[in-house]
Amino acid sequence: ALFALFILPAGRSRPFGRPLCRLPRSSVALVPRGWACGMRNKRLEASSSSLGSSPQEDARMRVSLRFGYVADQVHYAVSDLKPHEWVRNFHVMSICIGMNHAVQELFLTYTELIYPSHFRFRCNTTLCSCWALTSLLLASPVTSNLGSKATIVLGLVLHCVQYLAFMLCGLLPDAGHVAAVAFFGAVNGGVGAAFLWTAEGAFFAQTTQRLADAAGRSVESKSAALASVFGIWSLGFEFVTKMLSFLLGEAGLPPFAHFCVGLSLAAVSAFGALKLTRPVHEGSEQLGKCNAVLGAVALWSDVRIWLLSFMTLAFSLIWALMRSAVTVDHVTPQLGPENVILLSALISLVGALAQYPIRVMAWSCGKGMVLLVGSLLMILVPVLSKVLDVDHMGWWLMIFYVMLGALRGIVVATNKAVFTDHFPEPWTEPAFANMCLQAALAECVAFSFEQDVSRNVAGVAVVGLAVCILPGYAASRKIQEAAKRAEEDGSVSNGEESDEDEEESDAEGEGKA
Repeated sequence: ALFALFILPAGRSRPFGRPLCRLPRSSVALVPRGWACGMRNKRLEASSSSLGSSPQEDARMRVSLRFGYVADQVHYAVSDLKPHEWVRNFHVMSICIGMNHAVQELFLTYTELIYPSHFRFRCNTTLCSCWALTSLLLASPVTSNLGSKATIVLGLVLHCVQYLAFMLCGLLPDAGHVAAVAFFGAVNGGVGAAFLWTAEGAFFAQTTQRLADAAGRSVESKSAALASVFGIWSLGFEFVTKMLSFLLGEAGLPPFAHFCVGLSLAAVSAFGALKLTRPVHEGSEQLGKCNAVLGAVALWSDVRIWLLSFMTLAFSLIWALMRSAVTVDHVTPQLGPENVILLSALISLVGALAQYPIRVMAWSCGKGMVLLVGSLLMILVPVLSKVLDVDHMGWWLMIFYVMLGALRGIVVATNKAVFTDHFPEPWTEPAFANMCLQAALAECVAFSFEQDVSRNVAGVAVVGLAVCILPGYAASRKIQEAAKRAEEDGSVSNGEESDEDEEESDAEGEGKA
């Protein structure tokens, strides 16, 4: 129903899933606010015959018009991007990804609460290992060949297989069969995560490029705004999905009912990504065969991929440690397992609400200031966990979830925008494949800390990585600016040489004459 409300066109009948406003790709014209979601100015003038063939369809289209207008105004208020067909296309894809990721968080939460610690460790290690290997070898070439939209849909489908395997684990009586099904689901989850997040980064970068071309602006001027669109819709619908699960638990429904609802939402998100969005892959400049085969390794010689890795590594490490340490050791004993999902929804809510101040800060002070705030929050989390009495904090444990939500908002928005600024086509897919690889390896390390290493060591590692975020970004910016200046100087010198050659040829022609 939500998909129908946001996507169905208004003003006249069109096939389901067609874009609300058909604009030329090369046009710089954006839809004015008064024309948001199709034909708002004609809403009151339109008769029932022009809207639908029946009163029910007429009412549905009028409701769609109002909700579509609200959707346009929400992302306009957050990102300052006027309604545009590619912005709408991107926010629909963001909703699909957010719903699916919320279901993943739901299942992972139950994994932490239900599975024994040793079995949970093996499943998580298997998932992260498959995630890392797929990101290293397959995610980049698959995304380049299939296109970002098709690869996103493939990742969402593989996640659905993972959720189905988790549900089967609760129905099988034999422990051996349960282990086999659980590991099968973990493999699908790891491969799906590599495909999904690599392709999502490429989809974001390609949409940013289309918006920049349409407005005659640089990619850097549009990346932070479009990233806030992804943050508000993805994290917003993630919050709605988690709250739905929490309310089902408060209503007394068993966990299996939660799983059925979650699997249904995941399937709806995969179908929505397939049918309700348009591909943005343009088949631009391709990598050489050797680089295409190497995948993520093709970018390892570029020092910027390592200088920009500290935010991804630190957040993935602190995310896994919060999920295992704070949730299992402190929240569950003090507040009960039923409130774990509520606090997880708080992370999504804070991340969604943080998108407007993040976008304003990036526009006024630069993305470096946003990364500085993120690094300070990452330092603050382990410091507060040592200073405060976390064993008796009760609901004050929400402080950690609020900080984690703000960090999540920065990572899903600004961090992706930074990678997009530094790695345009044809290096977008390898860049985001490396981001996935770094996240997977950091989570593997976090699970190892959970088993064998003191959490004090993990806290020191988080602080060390957080301190390096801003210097790494500054060094990467300098390298990028130096490369741009060298490229501009080379183009100017080549232009001067071509002018000299033309003058010489003209002189020779005059001499012959």
